[in-house]
Amino acid sequence: MRKNPADRYPTVGAFAADLERWLHDLPVEARRGNWRYTTRLWLRRNRLVALLASVAFLAVSSGLVVALWQGQRATAEAQRATKVADYLGELIQSASPDNHGGNWPSVLVLLEQSEKDLETQFTDDPKTHSLLLQRLIDTNDALNRDAAALAQLQQLQGLLAHTESVDSDAMLDARKHTAQILRRLNREPEALVIDEQLLPIFAKRYGVDSEAYALLLQGLSSSLAGVGRMQEAKDRLIQGGAIMAKLFPKDLAKRVDVVNDAAVLLTQQALWREAADTLTTIEPELPALARMGGQHVRDALIMRGNLEAIRLRLGQFNGTQARLEQIVTELDALLGKGSPLAISAMDRLQSLANETGRFTDAQAINQSLLVLQKTMPGAAERLADTELNLLGIEIRRGIVPKDTVKAQLERMLAAAPVNLPGGGAERAEFYRRLSDAAAGSDLLDLADTAQKLARADLAGINNSNPERAAQVNRSAALTAYMRGQPQRAVELLRDRFALYEKSLEGDSPRRATLWLQRALYEAEYDAVAAASSVAQCRAMFERMGGPQPQWRAVLNYLDVRLDASNASEAAVRAAQDAVDLAFLRQRPAVWRIPYMSSL
Repeated sequence: MRKNPADRYPTVGAFAADLERWLHDLPVEARRGNWRYTTRLWLRRNRLVALLASVAFLAVSSGLVVALWQGQRATAEAQRATKVADYLGELIQSASPDNHGGNWPSVLVLLEQSEKDLETQFTDDPKTHSLLLQRLIDTNDALNRDAAALAQLQQLQGLLAHTESVDSDAMLDARKHTAQILRRLNREPEALVIDEQLLPIFAKRYGVDSEAYALLLQGLSSSLAGVGRMQEAKDRLIQGGAIMAKLFPKDLAKRVDVVNDAAVLLTQQALWREAADTLTTIEPELPALARMGGQHVRDALIMRGNLEAIRLRLGQFNGTQARLEQIVTELDALLGKGSPLAISAMDRLQSLANETGRFTDAQAINQSLLVLQKTMPGAAERLADTELNLLGIEIRRGIVPKDTVKAQLERMLAAAPVNLPGGGAERAEFYRRLSDAAAGSDLLDLADTAQKLARADLAGINNSNPERAAQVNRSAALTAYMRGQPQRAVELLRDRFALYEKSLEGDSPRRATLWLQRALYEAEYDAVAAASSVAQCRAMFERMGGPQPQWRAVLNYLDVRLDASNASEAAVRAAQDAVDLAFLRQRPAVWRIPYMSSL
């Protein structure tokens, strides 16, 4: 009851009228002036209207909140973009020759400057730091500066851990990109760990029929092949290729990329001829791919380089030099002189020169490579390979003293874990080649050490690629021969012979020279077997158009040595002189056949 008389019911009728209002959820006179009370009653009478009004209000208010949040986010992103643009503008302005000793700096010089800048700048702004780092990674990736890109990707993941969730697009992309770079560096076991972790995440996030999932399958295939799990690699590649074909039946870039991956997988199985046939199917389409512009230009050049590398492997030398030289010219124009891709193409040119007996050309190309790798920023990643290539030519020609060879090989052996970190197939191959050079210089203990290290690296990555193991055995065969164990040497060659039969490679210079190497070993204890091997070698070379000059000279030497009726001292000496001339070699004090690499 209200205490003020003015607020009480004046009559019984007034009380009855208020009661009627109460029954119909209308405000009673006794509680006039109470807005909360009247509002509550209105809501009771108009529940549906009130509900709809509430929903509308919440929608509007939520929209305002989202709009405000989006606006704030857009503002923040714009600010970060401005920071990045300002920084890049300052970087470009710093490219004046006045700041670089009177010379225009290359892209690589500016990249390295930017990398140094990021060590101290934007450290208080992780998102801007991440954005700039992503730009650097993309640039290094495009230039095939894999070691630099890997270090930056690892740094990026550390930054993203503070700003992104573990399953964000940015974090997943960084992890996937890391696996890609690891594969390029022949660190497939590390890449495989990442790929297998990402597979169920990608399946859940993007779907098993998505492009993202298909591309991950392709990468996983390469990682599996790198550790010798070939059937799994093939299955994953087929699975990924089927998804891409379904999603993009008319997309040239995606289709040729799948074909290139298939060819690379075949080379990892030592199926070189099949790989050549596979890549040849897309060769006519590569100009169209390049005309698409952007990264497609580089991709087309990579695929052309891959095809030439396979042709070189098979001894298909016609036109190879001109095509490789053109690739180098285009890469220099696209990426600047001394890019890793151009250096790879130049390395193939020196291999071609070696294979065809043009040793002075091979020496000159390697010397040019050394200059590039020592002077061009970011070009030093394969310096150790080039140094070994050059030393191998000099050893074969007999123009370097044995003590000098020993010192250089020991230095290279000690530096290999630093120059070729991570072990794996690449470092195993380096050790194998170093073993050949050591054995060719009669440094047999050093050769043994290099072989053990090669086997350890292959075992460490569970690499069941038969070709790599067979190549190490072929290197061991040379060492056994130099120790006066020719029969043991022939036994060590058997795996390599078996592999050629399994791979269906057919005729190739490498296969022919394997027969030649066997004949040299057999000549020490079984002339009949040696003559048979010589016949096999000569027939194979003739089916390919004839042997190169250095191999023709060795074949003629074996003919003279194995022909008892003509094996006079003068005839043998003349045959030896012909071999020395073919290899541009100074006559050794104790004559022997120039060492043959365990290809």
